[in-house]
Amino acid sequence: MAFGCEEEKTTTTTTTDTVAGDTAADTAKDSAAPGDTVTGDTVTGDTAPADVAADVSAPPATGCTAKGDQDFLGGLADATKLTAFKAELSNCTLKKGCLGKANATAKIQCIADCMDAAYAAGGLTKGCSACYGLTGYCAAGPCLGSCIDSASAACGECVAKNCDPYTNACKAGTCDPYGASNCGVTK
Repeated sequence: MAFGCEEEKTTTTTTTDTVAGDTAADTAKDSAAPGDTVTGDTVTGDTAPADVAADVSAPPATGCTAKGDQDFLGGLADATKLTAFKAELSNCTLKKGCLGKANATAKIQCIADCMDAAYAAGGLTKGCSACYGLTGYCAAGPCLGSCIDSASAACGECVAKNCDPYTNACKAGTCDPYGASNCGVTK
């Protein structure tokens, strides 16, 4: 009986096309992981159990790709709505006790929950709220002084410079703000 921790030996035959003189054996060598055995065009080695591999490759449950998110974010082209959104993000970050939480993930989750409570009815999903939790957490470091007035040009410039790459990766669903690296934001 397997409990998901045992290693399995598998054998895989590579069936890719040859490229500029490569043989099937060359392709097998290229695809072998450290510790694998290559015999001809066959690779034998240790693989993660299927349930672990599925967890590792699953995309994060975050991002702003849902239609409701896209509609909501499109509405932020209206300057009044954008100003209100920035003010709510600042409020969630600075005035709800989120920055006093124990660790980065808890801080991001607190800000995200606050944004979700404020905007879920408007179409913003929990996954997209998480990305703005990440933004608030990121901005609380280098942009804290600039973003006391969340509508200021200095705040916008600081967030764009220091946090937009992380927020954009999160919004695209390519990183998990609740993961070990918090999308790469360091403090």
